[in-house]
Amino acid sequence: MVYQNYRSILKQLKADLIGKDAHRGVTLTYSWLANQFGHFSLGFIPTVLLVRFFEHLYPQKNDTLTGIVLVSLFWLIFESLNLLIPILFGSSNTIDPESDSFQTDWKNLIFDTFTDLCFFWSGAFAAGLISDFSIYKLYTFGLLFMILAFCSYYWYGVKLSQNHAFYPFQFRLSQWNKHLTTENKQKIQNYIENADDGQHMLVFGSTRSGKSSLSVGISNELSIRGKCCFYTTASKLYGDFFYPERSLTYETSFWTWREAEYLVIDDINPGLPVSDIVNPSNFLHLIDTYSAKNVNNRRELRTKNIIWILGKDHKGLWNDMLIEIGVNEKDITSIYL
Repeated sequence: MVYQNYRSILKQLKADLIGKDAHRGVTLTYSWLANQFGHFSLGFIPTVLLVRFFEHLYPQKNDTLTGIVLVSLFWLIFESLNLLIPILFGSSNTIDPESDSFQTDWKNLIFDTFTDLCFFWSGAFAAGLISDFSIYKLYTFGLLFMILAFCSYYWYGVKLSQNHAFYPFQFRLSQWNKHLTTENKQKIQNYIENADDGQHMLVFGSTRSGKSSLSVGISNELSIRGKCCFYTTASKLYGDFFYPERSLTYETSFWTWREAEYLVIDDINPGLPVSDIVNPSNFLHLIDTYSAKNVNNRRELRTKNIIWILGKDHKGLWNDMLIEIGVNEKDITSIYL
C-alpha cells in the first residue's frame, strides 16, 4: 500500500501545507485536511458558545460538560442520520444483489463517519479543556487524538492514492446506475479481488454507454484499497511510449503509468456512432515505437493490470493484439456495455 510509507505521507503533507493553493491548485489530500479542520471547528466553536451561554445563565456554576455533551450528541445524531437515510429510504438496488447497481461499501462509509465524529468530539473536548481544565477531559481528548492519528493516517493515504491516479472525476462503483448483467458484475468483482499481475479487462461500448465511468469506478475502488493506479488517455500514452524514463510531466507525481500496478487507458476509441480511429494493428505499432519490437513497452503492458476502454469489438482483434505482446488468454476479460 502506497500510504504505508511514512515518507510519502510527509512529502504530500509538505506539498499541501507549504505554498498558496491559488497558485498550485487544490489536491484531494489538501481538501481532506481542510474538511477535517472544519469538523474540528464545528465541534469547538458551538461548545465555546454553549459554555459561555450557560455561564451567563448560571454564573455560580462552572459546568462545561453539558456543552460538550450537547454538541457531541448533536453531531452523533446528525452523522448517524446522514449515514442511515440512504439505507432506510434509498432505492431497493442497494440491497438486492441481483440488481444492476454495485453494493455500497458500508464498512468504508461507517469508518468515514466514525472519523468525522472523532474530529467533532475532539473539537468539543478541546473547547472544554480551554474553558475549564480537568484531567478527565484531558484523558478523553488524548484518547480521541490517538484514534484520530490512526484514522488520519489511513484516510490521508487513501486520498494520496486517489490523487496521484489522476482520475478525471471521482466515481465509485456504487454510483453506477446503468444496466449491467450479472455476468459482467461478476467479472468486475473478480478483477478487483484478483491479486495476480497481468490481468487485462477490455471494456467495449458505444459513446455515452458509461465505459469511462465504469472503468474509473473500478480503478477508484482499487485506489481506496491503497493500490498504485494510474489513469491516462490513449493519445497521451502514445507519446509516453517513446520515453522510457520519467517524463517532466510527472515531476510532482509519486508514480507514472510505467510504475503503477493498475492502469486505465481511456479514449482509445469513442465507440459508435463514431468510427474507430485506432485499430489494434495501429496501436501495436505505437507500442513498438515504429520499430520491429519494443521489448520494454511490451513487457510493462503485459505484466500490468490494465483496463482498456474501447469502442466496438473488432471480432477479437484487440484480444489477439494482447496475446501478440505476450498476455495469456486466460488473463483477458471482456465487458460489453
